[in-house]
Amino acid sequence: MPSEHEIEPDERGSLEIRRDNIAYSIAFELASGTITTDNVSRENGLSGLDSVCIYFAHALSLSPEEFRTLVLNHYKMYGQYFSMDDTPLEEECDEEEIDYSTTHDVEDDDKATVKAIAMMIRMGLVADDVKSLLNERTPLEQLISYLFWAFDDEEIGEYKLEILGALSDFAGGYYLRSGNFGIDYKLILGNKSSNSI
Repeated sequence: MPSEHEIEPDERGSLEIRRDNIAYSIAFELASGTITTDNVSRENGLSGLDSVCIYFAHALSLSPEEFRTLVLNHYKMYGQYFSMDDTPLEEECDEEEIDYSTTHDVEDDDKATVKAIAMMIRMGLVADDVKSLLNERTPLEQLISYLFWAFDDEEIGEYKLEILGALSDFAGGYYLRSGNFGIDYKLILGNKSSNSI
């Protein structure tokens, strides 16, 4: 993936819009309590918010920390909007500026998303061990809820079973390819990786 200074100006503008749209969406779910920071895993030290940010960060040419900061900046803006009774940013955006490629086409993307989450579990980047006090969901459950727009416990449970099935494929010798999580559903394994683990 080209570094940001190698990206053409039009592509850079499109990438910034994509970053903002996804960060805005995650910030909304953080404000509504669907995604939280109070369920830090004992296995990897990551919360539900961290797992969601890791899922998207590299595909947006950011580190997880940079993307998390962008999400939190949008989250802080929500507080200002609510306190001032102002119109949220999403309603002020021009129709042409909204990047519809950030939405999930459930029919086409479900299997790739399931596989990407299973990769994250295999890599230790998302855990299922500590529940949030706010919504009683683990980082894995919050990631599932956000990516699949699943808000019912039963539906989240069904996706979890699918993901655990995909995880067993990896345990059977399936190779993890380098690339991106999130938008392209791939994975970076390091600068000098052999492209598998």
